[in-house]
Amino acid sequence: MFREIFIHVPKTVMAQDLGTNNNRMTRLIDHVEQFTVAELYRIAELLEINYEVLFNLVHSQHFGIVKPMKKNMKNIN
Repeated sequence: MFREIFIHVPKTVMAQDLGTNNNRMTRLIDHVEQFTVAELYRIAELLEINYEVLFNLVHSQHFGIVKPMKKNMKNIN
C-alpha cells in the first residue's frame, strides 16, 4: 500500500519536497483521497517511479484492496 513507502522514505522529507508540513503529510498518508493529482505526480517523480504504479498504490489503499501474498517458489515441489 501507499503508506508503506514511508518505511523507506521519511515523511518529513517528502513533506518538505512537496512544500507542505508534517501534520498535513501525516493526514494525507492516512487519507490518500485528499492528495492533489499534482502532488501524486510529484511524489512519483521524486521516487523515480511510474506515476501509474503510485496511483495503483493509492487506489489500493483508499479502497482497502490487499493483494494475496505470492507463494515462495522455492518451497513448491
